[in-house]
Amino acid sequence: MVIINEKNKNMKKHDLYFILLILVGLWSCEESKRFEIGAKDSTPPAAPVFIDCKPLNGGARIFFQPPADEDVLSINAEYTATNGKNRWFSVSYFADSLDVWGFGSTDEQSIRLYAMDRSGNKSETVNIKMVPLAPTIDRVAQSLKVVGAFDAFFVEWENELEQDINVYVDYSFDRDGAHYDAQKIYTSRLLTEKQFISELKLANKPVQIKVRVEDSYGNITDPLDFGTVYPLFEEKILKDRWSFPIATGDSLGGVPMGFMDGYEGRLYMLIDDVVNAEYKPNSGNSGGRGRTGQLLYGNVPWNIFIHLGDYYELSRVVTHQFSWGFTGSWNNYYASENVGIYNMYCWDEDMQAWELIRQHKIPIPEAGWDRVLLGLEGDEAYMYPDDPQYTKPTRWFRYEALRGFNNNYTNTSDVNWLSEITLYGKKAN
Repeated sequence: MVIINEKNKNMKKHDLYFILLILVGLWSCEESKRFEIGAKDSTPPAAPVFIDCKPLNGGARIFFQPPADEDVLSINAEYTATNGKNRWFSVSYFADSLDVWGFGSTDEQSIRLYAMDRSGNKSETVNIKMVPLAPTIDRVAQSLKVVGAFDAFFVEWENELEQDINVYVDYSFDRDGAHYDAQKIYTSRLLTEKQFISELKLANKPVQIKVRVEDSYGNITDPLDFGTVYPLFEEKILKDRWSFPIATGDSLGGVPMGFMDGYEGRLYMLIDDVVNAEYKPNSGNSGGRGRTGQLLYGNVPWNIFIHLGDYYELSRVVTHQFSWGFTGSWNNYYASENVGIYNMYCWDEDMQAWELIRQHKIPIPEAGWDRVLLGLEGDEAYMYPDDPQYTKPTRWFRYEALRGFNNNYTNTSDVNWLSEITLYGKKAN
């Protein structure tokens, strides 16, 4: 024990803090003995007192009062899964509730609740009957959508609880006189997810699709049959007839054509079918000229108009960012100087005006080498992603840069570079 007498009254504050630390340390040492493996005893602790059970999606939250036995180490819960295996969950004696997971249905479940001491003795079991809410796999399955796209189809779902799931996409088709069965597996815990299965080379041909959803406990739904989808036809629009319809600074539909010859950039490089490569820049640069093409107005928006050489119905666009290199400070994919948000337009000849197709925000991938690989691959954007279809026939396409990636896409300065624009679709009849 530490005694503070009259001589200690004027003790400095840091000395008092030191003494308090000693006292806390002594208490901690005593408390830690609770978890030491000491001499074994054979006396089981008292059972926890069950208070209530709250159903969860695919689980339960059990509220209890732990026993007063001084050597209690944990409160545990078990149940026997449909595959015959026991699943076990545990919390320390400090807790007053315990979550149990892994139920694959809304059938009534039986949970065994008990206490365990540091000698490994178990208390008597408290049997709890409960009915869980619909598991995550059922909720995800109910949200599934399968939609035919351009030389592709996509599978989309919602995972409201953001729990780990696997989505199995089984699809079959006939091609060149042979039958094929294929499967894709996607692992996710995102709130919403959309996965494209593309490059099928099956335009306007039937594809049969079934989907299953599995959780991390091995529960899996029955196959959901989505019947037949028909991928749509598209092809890359050749650039040999592309041109810029007006000169830099001139206006079309009240919008000025952008300046992209700044620094090493050149306007023609945006449509020359050559993508920026490491230490070999092949890009356009706005030189900081936005809006009316004057420096004093800032970097964005700036616009690029492309004459397609004929009338086309557009399906999607692929844009490539600029980067000085692939590693270290040379790599600026999904970072400063590149465009993170842009608008797409087609020219409406009847109205003699630009018609907004939609705005696209380029998603930023996880840091690492994937950023380089995805940056090299380019960012794909459907004209109408929720319901893939073609635009009306047009011969002019407009790309409008709006924001950079930095500061959560709020950057309106230092948004200068773009490497390449590529369009897909079909020639209008």
